[in-house]
Amino acid sequence: MPSVVGLLEQRELGARRRVDELREEADRIQAGLAAAEQEWQEWVIARRRVDTVLAPDGGDTAGTKITWMCGIRTRPRRPGTR
Repeated sequence: MPSVVGLLEQRELGARRRVDELREEADRIQAGLAAAEQEWQEWVIARRRVDTVLAPDGGDTAGTKITWMCGIRTRPRRPGTR
């Protein structure tokens, strides 16, 4: 018959292994999160640069209307234009 101390040691070892596994998983998730956040920030910067380059007035976005439903930026029409 196993001793109480032996059973406790087995349980402790199992719990320690589980903690180590979860820490490794948390480290992988943190690394993945950091990489995803970096990629997201790069896309935000790229989008801003494209917006600036494509702005017909050289980057001055005053008067630019943003259509949120479809994400299209449009300029208000001038009178007499189609």
